[in-house]
Amino acid sequence: MLDQALRDTDIHVAQLIIPGGIIRGDSEKDPEVLAELLWKMHVDRDRFRTFATELEVQPY
Repeated sequence: MLDQALRDTDIHVAQLIIPGGIIRGDSEKDPEVLAELLWKMHVDRDRFRTFATELEVQPY
């Protein structure tokens, strides 16, 4: 809701979801990879929520 409240201002609100957490050496969740993704989110400012990897749906 914060992103909606600030939509018409110069403030951009975004969320990066990292399923399973940060993992050094991982091609998608290494800290350097995530830093690049965060920078891209900052520059593009085109969406609220970004996922570092696809969510894995666990069957019941």
